[in-house]
Amino acid sequence: TLSLTAGSYWQALLFVCAFITVDVIARMLTSGPMSVTPWNPAIGVGVAFLVVAGLIWAPVMLIAMLCSEFIAVGLGLPGYKSPILPLVSTIGYAALAGMLRWYRPVLNELLARTRDVIFFVLATAATTLFLAIASLLIYAAAHSDWRLDATRLLGRYWIGDVLGILAFVPLTRRL
Repeated sequence: TLSLTAGSYWQALLFVCAFITVDVIARMLTSGPMSVTPWNPAIGVGVAFLVVAGLIWAPVMLIAMLCSEFIAVGLGLPGYKSPILPLVSTIGYAALAGMLRWYRPVLNELLARTRDVIFFVLATAATTLFLAIASLLIYAAAHSDWRLDATRLLGRYWIGDVLGILAFVPLTRRL
């Protein structure tokens, strides 16, 4: 677990910059007004960071998500233009990271047992599905002219976050 010291501010800044960079690049591959990517590596990096560094760093992830949102919107990329979704997402992904930290010894053993892989995949899928639904509801509430194929968008949003997390969190076994 990383502790909050004077030197850790540099670690936080490095994480925020990495998150923003990965997120902005991924948004260049977006579809639709909600900025849904084929996969979401920034969320994978964020959850992996919280698994390694600890939940005390969740506010840093919130800062990274807020900065990324406003930078992406400023660059003309699609986004929410609201702090509500990054806050909800941070809470949800911190909860997932907490479950995975609790289960971390298994991640360090390369997810060798079938039940460990099932736990990892199901916890990720359930959390991301909940957050995908929440995102659509938040977006719909903020946009009265909202007319999208919600099922397609929900599926793509959900799968994008699942793929990002499943790609990056297992890499934490080496940290």
